[in-house]
Amino acid sequence: MIYNNLILNNSIFNTLIRANKINRLPHAVIFHGDDGIGKEAHAIEFAAYLNCNFKSKGYACGNCSNCIRIKSFQHGNVKLLVPMPSSKNSSKINSGSLHTLSKSQFDTYLKSLKSKSKNPYSKIDLNAKSIPIGLIRQLRKDLSMSSLDNGWKIVMIFDAEKLCTGNQAPANALLKILEEPPIKTLFILVTSRFSRLLETIKSRCQCFYFGNLPIDEIKNYLKFYEKKLEKINIISKMSEGNLGLALKLLNNYEIILKDLEMIINVYFKLKTNYFRIFQDRLLDLNRIGNRELFNIFFLLQIQLIRDIIFFKIDEESNHIIFKNFKTEYVMIIKKYPNADFYSMINMVDGAYAYEQANVNLSLNALGLIFDMHSCLKIDNTKLFNH
Repeated sequence: MIYNNLILNNSIFNTLIRANKINRLPHAVIFHGDDGIGKEAHAIEFAAYLNCNFKSKGYACGNCSNCIRIKSFQHGNVKLLVPMPSSKNSSKINSGSLHTLSKSQFDTYLKSLKSKSKNPYSKIDLNAKSIPIGLIRQLRKDLSMSSLDNGWKIVMIFDAEKLCTGNQAPANALLKILEEPPIKTLFILVTSRFSRLLETIKSRCQCFYFGNLPIDEIKNYLKFYEKKLEKINIISKMSEGNLGLALKLLNNYEIILKDLEMIINVYFKLKTNYFRIFQDRLLDLNRIGNRELFNIFFLLQIQLIRDIIFFKIDEESNHIIFKNFKTEYVMIIKKYPNADFYSMINMVDGAYAYEQANVNLSLNALGLIFDMHSCLKIDNTKLFNH
């Protein structure tokens, strides 16, 4: 295999292998399901399987020249399309090449490819909103050329729903290729937003749904990287079947605990000196440019409030994730007997939607604090009068 550290969906993978053996492999497939469950890595694995020189027990060998080049994204038969930042230069957009990227963006792209070659759950993310039509135009030209060694041509499109963002020209251009696909060519569209794909594209593909991973599988996976069972249990529950997220949580665990303490100080202990710290934290996460850490910050808030709700219902509930914060939960429930915790979750969801729309982060953070306090029945004017 290309990835020894991938939890393989044997049902889907074996279905594709059987289809290939009887010459019934579709020309286009869609891998869909939630983030962080290895859909992209399955696409890479199957691309390697089709072009591997020495298949072993139904899998790519991982060591031949084709496997090595596919894993490093340097194989001429395997094309990878991902969302790219738009360029002001229309001629460059039409070229459909990586020339549209700035040096820093290109370096980030190369770093992401290197990370992906080692970690099947790593994400190639250039913080782009769409897949430019130039990439599809270039793809059409590339597919008109002969394949290397008469092997399979594989087109992998990650975050495929972004073909349909705003202008649907890229999706329509791809549709024309799918209507008359080149021989011995397989398109693998990967998406976590299946509903956003055009129905006409879905109709020309065979769809495979990847379910979330069981918590026990995530726990077993994390044991290779972490020995503390308490930490493994917290991360496994918080990830909700998303192994990519679990690994990110593991790498940032100590920071997460500090963020939780800060959130409690801001929302429930009403420490006004933490308001600015809260705002700065959001701004810093945005400047880092790592959307995963940014998303985790909002996820933390929701998980914390859910914990409080479960604790209020049953102090020994198995649904409570951050059990080391139980003392804080007792204080919160006693201090705010009339709090509307369910509305607090809605407030966080709403604030996150605003963040996605690129509103003023600092103002949004302050607005969120005040909205959360209103759910706790707190008069914020009194806070600043003391």
